[in-house]
Amino acid sequence: MSYQQQWSVQEQGREHEMVMVNDPAISDLNSLIKEKDVLIDTLQRKIHTTNASLQQRIDELQRIAEIVRKNSEFLGSIQNQIENTNTIVTIKTVEAVINKYQQTGDQIREIAENALSQATDECSQE
Repeated sequence: MSYQQQWSVQEQGREHEMVMVNDPAISDLNSLIKEKDVLIDTLQRKIHTTNASLQQRIDELQRIAEIVRKNSEFLGSIQNQIENTNTIVTIKTVEAVINKYQQTGDQIREIAENALSQATDECSQE
């Protein structure tokens, strides 16, 4: 059973019944996860191929890594909530996860745009 299928857990007596959730929000979340992974990969390649200084590239990659780390911690806490308690995950929780991914994507996009703009400016000045 995949993680996405285990979003909702109900307690009945002493047994736990796994409830399949086919929610559009979960499909949206999966799409955002894939989009984030592709975006990060693309940004890393762009940063590596620009003429920015090595230190600038390292700084930008570290900023991306920090955003991804914080995002992973957030998702880890949601996963722990699901796995360690008898929790029914609400749409509000799923929406919070989706919003976090959207914020992460926006932050990464802003970092990349700034880094690439700066690298382009530096190249044109040389």
